[in-house]
Amino acid sequence: NTLKLKLKKNKKDVVEGGGEGPNGTKQSPQGITAKSNALRSIGVLALVAALLPICLAFTYLLLLREPNLQAEQIDRVSTSFAVQQATNMHRLFDRIEQRVLGAAQSPLALSAIASRSQRDIGLVEETMLDYFPEVISLRIIPISDMGTADIADGNKGLRNHIEVDLVRRASEGDEAQPEAYKFEDQWLTSLAARVAHPSITDRQAVVIVTLDNEELSRQLKSLDTDAGKFSLEQLHTTSTGTERKDIIAQAGSAETGSNTRYADIPGTSWRVSFTPSQTLLAELAIPQLPVYLVLIIALLAGVAAVLLVQVRFPRALDAEVNKVISAADRKTPLDVSIPELVSIAKQLRRATLRALRQSNAPPEPLPVAE
Repeated sequence: NTLKLKLKKNKKDVVEGGGEGPNGTKQSPQGITAKSNALRSIGVLALVAALLPICLAFTYLLLLREPNLQAEQIDRVSTSFAVQQATNMHRLFDRIEQRVLGAAQSPLALSAIASRSQRDIGLVEETMLDYFPEVISLRIIPISDMGTADIADGNKGLRNHIEVDLVRRASEGDEAQPEAYKFEDQWLTSLAARVAHPSITDRQAVVIVTLDNEELSRQLKSLDTDAGKFSLEQLHTTSTGTERKDIIAQAGSAETGSNTRYADIPGTSWRVSFTPSQTLLAELAIPQLPVYLVLIIALLAGVAAVLLVQVRFPRALDAEVNKVISAADRKTPLDVSIPELVSIAKQLRRATLRALRQSNAPPEPLPVAE
């Protein structure tokens, strides 16, 4: 018991006794000092090891993955708008062509084509024009026995060489793509198709219709113009070999830039461009606040875990040391929660029991002088 009290007193001296060492460290009377805090150093290393991967991962998310996802989303939506609008324009021209060809197969139109009478053809043109409110002009031009459109004695009401070329190509059986052109400061679009009499094989004609491009702009408004700007562009190569682009119709408003996407219209030299508006871009933006919140929570969790170890481990260690000291003079079994203390406990118990045996041994008799 006396030795046990001495052990506890010596432990108390390590904490409370002693003076300042040369480096400002606590010194005990036994010369045992603590020059550094290994647990604190380990905690700092653990904190760095835990937080560094977290910071790198969230840096990748915020600077690379999230912007790429947002760009892909904007690209997908913009392309979808452009493709949908190009499909609508293709259906518009296809529908007009089919309606014109269907009207040209009426008995009245076939009779005029068979007779090649300019008077009859003029009446048919006026009649057919009433059934096409979106068309500003309609011309039926008979094909001569030579297989070409009969425009030798006049332009047949054609506005310019573009319409003449359309009629020529259609009469020769070539593909006559729609053509847009500026006429008297106004954009117009002309389409031409070849019509054949079902009974008289040598009686054919070319029907050419012209639309005001305001009709195309109205068609572009069929989709939500608040989403951005739709532009109908005609691409062609000039006589000098340079590529030229003309905007022949548009709807909505936005600044053309890196988010602009294009879709070609089949059977034409046209394409539709779509530029998303700032409102749509704001709706498509991926909010980064949740990512920042998760980052903050992860950082706080890492710091809290290290602090918990720094606070709880010294208390647990102190309790285990007290348990080892209390059981040092007994041979009863001892269970410790820190495996590293097992060897110290064995050494302390061995030294304590040896000291007890020596203190309890009878004193040797003094030698007697002869």
